[in-house]
Amino acid sequence: LKPLWLRAVPACSLAVNPPTCRRLANMARVKAYELRSKTSKELLKELDEIKAELATLRVAKVSGGAASKLAKIKVVRKAIARISTVYNQKQKAEARKACKGKKYVPLDLRPKKTRAIRRALKALADAEPARDRFANMPRVKAYELRSKTSKELLKELDEQKAELATLRVAKVSGGAASKLAKIKIVRKAIARILTVYNQKQKADARKACKGKKFIPLDLRPKKTRAIRRALKVEQKYMKTPRQKTKSSNFPMRRFAVTM
Repeated sequence: LKPLWLRAVPACSLAVNPPTCRRLANMARVKAYELRSKTSKELLKELDEIKAELATLRVAKVSGGAASKLAKIKVVRKAIARISTVYNQKQKAEARKACKGKKYVPLDLRPKKTRAIRRALKALADAEPARDRFANMPRVKAYELRSKTSKELLKELDEQKAELATLRVAKVSGGAASKLAKIKIVRKAIARILTVYNQKQKADARKACKGKKFIPLDLRPKKTRAIRRALKVEQKYMKTPRQKTKSSNFPMRRFAVTM
């Protein structure tokens, strides 16, 4: 058990005797659903009255008034909070009606969320038209690139790399979403051009090395290390001169059994 000085003491017992607590519990409190049926002017009038009452109660507290008056401060403060809440809700509802259908809405009427979520949603909204625009954008096709020469491919590669550099600068400096959406397309184009260029280079090298005894390692078939190190078929079945002589002089005998 906790010691007596650590145990929670009811708020009423600190300043007010039990009969006073009971009287305040049954006291008529301000209800939010009742306040919502009133107009803004009526709410402001009621708010002023309750604030004046709170001021008198605080004066009584300082001057050592009755316990019933001190206990009433909490009830009055809650009533002020409820009236203020309902009044602010009414004001926001009216403002939302006035701004409905408009392009720009005041910040305090927009959904709060977090700063990160708001920015992410904005980026998505900005990127949607750009995504639709770039979905139909002509992309670099590999079969078209194969019909070009190596020089033409290198020239196109330099152009794409220059475009990518400008797009990255725009990204850092906070450019439009359309430019940021284009980065992925340009990067894929660069990858395709490099792939086709490397394939062309290897095909030219294979033509040059065709028929030669030794071929560069990168042009040889990859396979696995075990397959590359394995003996060839003719090497596997090769015999020394002595084995050849022995096998010719003493071949394996064949016997026929007659019945």
